[in-house]
Amino acid sequence: MRVATLAAIAALGIMPIAAAPQAKAAIQHYELNIPRQALDTALKDFAQQTGLQVGRFSTSIDGNALVGPIKGNQTLEEALETLLAPQGLTYRIVDDTTIAIVNPKDFPPAAGAGVGSRGPSGPAGHPSPRSRLQLAPADRGASQGTASVGSGEAQASAGAPVILQEVVVTAQKREERLQDVPVPVSAISGQTLLSSDQAQLRDYFSLIPGFSLTPSGGTAAIQTLAIRGITTGGNQNPTIGITVDDVPFGASTAGGSGGGLIPDIDPADLARVEVLRGPQGTLYGASSMGGLLKYVTIDPSTDGFSGHIQAGLGGIHNGDTVAYNGSGALNVPIGEQLAIRVSGFYRQTPGYVDNVNTGRRSVNEEQIDGGRFAALWKPTQDFTVKLGALIQETRWDGSSSVFLASGFGDLQQSYLPGTGGQNTRLQSYSAVISGKLGGVALTSVTGYNVSSYFSAADVASALGAPIAFTNDNKTDKFTQEVRLGMPIGPSLEWLVGGFYTHETSRFDQGFVLIDPETGASLAKVLAAGTPTSFQEYAGFADLTWKITDAFDVQFGGRESHIRQRAPESVTTGASIPGGQSVTPAGESTASVFTYLVTPRFKFTPDIMLYARLASGYRAGGPNVNYILAGAPSQYSPDKTRNYELGLKGDFLEHTFSVDTSVYYIDWRDIQLQLFNPQGTLGYTGNGNKAKSQGLELSVQSKPLTGLTVAAWIALCDAELTRNFPSNSSVLGLAGDRLPLSSRFSGNISLEQSFPLITAVVGFVGGSVSYVGLREGSFNPPGTPRAAYPAYAQINLRAGARYNEWTANLFLNNATDRRGILSGGVGFVPTTSYQIIQPRTVGLTVTRSF
Repeated sequence: MRVATLAAIAALGIMPIAAAPQAKAAIQHYELNIPRQALDTALKDFAQQTGLQVGRFSTSIDGNALVGPIKGNQTLEEALETLLAPQGLTYRIVDDTTIAIVNPKDFPPAAGAGVGSRGPSGPAGHPSPRSRLQLAPADRGASQGTASVGSGEAQASAGAPVILQEVVVTAQKREERLQDVPVPVSAISGQTLLSSDQAQLRDYFSLIPGFSLTPSGGTAAIQTLAIRGITTGGNQNPTIGITVDDVPFGASTAGGSGGGLIPDIDPADLARVEVLRGPQGTLYGASSMGGLLKYVTIDPSTDGFSGHIQAGLGGIHNGDTVAYNGSGALNVPIGEQLAIRVSGFYRQTPGYVDNVNTGRRSVNEEQIDGGRFAALWKPTQDFTVKLGALIQETRWDGSSSVFLASGFGDLQQSYLPGTGGQNTRLQSYSAVISGKLGGVALTSVTGYNVSSYFSAADVASALGAPIAFTNDNKTDKFTQEVRLGMPIGPSLEWLVGGFYTHETSRFDQGFVLIDPETGASLAKVLAAGTPTSFQEYAGFADLTWKITDAFDVQFGGRESHIRQRAPESVTTGASIPGGQSVTPAGESTASVFTYLVTPRFKFTPDIMLYARLASGYRAGGPNVNYILAGAPSQYSPDKTRNYELGLKGDFLEHTFSVDTSVYYIDWRDIQLQLFNPQGTLGYTGNGNKAKSQGLELSVQSKPLTGLTVAAWIALCDAELTRNFPSNSSVLGLAGDRLPLSSRFSGNISLEQSFPLITAVVGFVGGSVSYVGLREGSFNPPGTPRAAYPAYAQINLRAGARYNEWTANLFLNNATDRRGILSGGVGFVPTTSYQIIQPRTVGLTVTRSF
């Protein structure tokens, strides 16, 4: 089929139809600024600055050959001649938006065929087995991932298949092709998120196999993330690590924000989002026992001045205002060694829930704004300094919970005035220094982030009085990592490093009596302050032994030492005997070793089979207020061990890709949220054992010109394998499902692009995601667990691209489903639930320059 495709391209080249795009290309002028550099880099810059899709055909072209420079206003023909002629190369125009770079020695033109007139073909129409168009995508640094669609593709003759883009990720702290990484990884480009207006993690988590996001009751700001069912519910130490440009983000424990504050970086700032499934303890340390969420931002570039502006309008079902958003970014080179990038965004989402108690409509309006500054200094080829600063604030006027009970209509609630409001502030700062000392690559990653959160929730239904429960939390976190890497001869490659983190968290809670008419605070019923600190020292090493060209084995280990402290804390309130309770200072220490062993066999350069044994852990710690709760003074770390077999490959001449794995995870000493006998105070304890086993399958294909199809399914059996201890205050029996895990979930997406009129390309697309039945957290004996029914969500989009302009119309949750994410038994009141966002429609317009 590939031979037929190439023959069709060649045939088009000698037909009159090819004259039209050639004529347009000759007339079109572009303002270019491309320094002298490697061919592949120059092609990427050319694609970015022209908006065209440019690729080199066949591996006989040296992508590292130096070309350029080009500067000023030039036609396509003038620019490409300047780039290619010195290397003896030429080009072929495939269609209005796609250009193939070819070597005339490999593909001699037919008699009478001129430059730009025909597509390439091999000898007698047969290309080399490794020959393919290697694309230079216009969204620099962005990668196309699982269940996503990208715009960069070589367009052949009508109806012919085209190849898939290669995706580069940094899952193992070095740049690698996604198909070469022996870890199950999903990567979604920032450009993909922009095109579908999915700006926040809650909008796109369903694109990722085995990944779940659950809001904590009426609190939309605090979210529980889980991969492959590794969670015991909210208000616990996180099981998913989060990094921003390799800097760990958020609290490592349930102190402060509990690690539940997730940064929602503007997609225009993202090269991609990577999600690593399964334990990642060896390279990423504590709280990555289930997996890792990794944000990779766009670096500043010295190649030229560039940027973008975006604006959007929309509406939500039952919202009483218009949704609107705006963002902008600017890349400014300062000489040949220094560049800066600044960006900012603002987004207002209308509320859609009505409070029947106060009579106020759309109480849960959300406003989010933020900005980012980044600088890149590269004084030499082997030395780079990158600085980054990210600030973000989110405000909710009221709770997003809806009441599913008799007497309430669709999207209604009943809360006291002055409750339900939430505010989060996130800051992340980083300094990444990389260089080479002889044959050793040195990388230093320094980070500091601050996450704070405030909320006031109505708990009157549980306490029988107009009382609000307040949370005022803040975590400061400093991290430092240094790593060295180098090859040792032709067969060994090693990485060794050290890591340190210091966190301080303030976790203030209280019950406040409020005026049921006005919401004004009348008196503090109870106030508790629980400051904590967390320190971790770790050393890690990773060694890859290349036994043959096709077979290698990776070994890794990490030794971590953790110390936590909780100073003396005082809880005051009229309900406490004597008016106060004093909890003595507490301290806990633990040492944990994690490891990985990963043999990998490559059948071909594009088809790989791997096995993976890897472990992860969560830190234990002291229980604050353990005297008042009648709880143990501390709890232990819990650990996961993952056994996995996976296959990744590109097939059918790179028009079809597969990523599949089967796994078994053994989880021991699982941490649980427990309660005192009165059910009013929570603490953390350890249970016994659980398992998660399943299968994940992702496929992607480009069977026809302009058409991209992607799909995945995940089967997950996550359950207890032993009963909880007999003295546990919650009930858990062997065979019970772990909270929030779905036995089956899946997603399918399609996008079709097509020419409309001269220089205008249209596109239409959509996706369907399915989440199966889930159960809530474990509860005390005699109290049933919450059940969350399965739901499906349909998102649709359409739009057009014209040079630097893109217009995108989207319809998310097209059928206006009320998929339940959390709530019910165990929440206050038990009739309150968090749901997916109702039907949302909008239009965004973007201009890049």
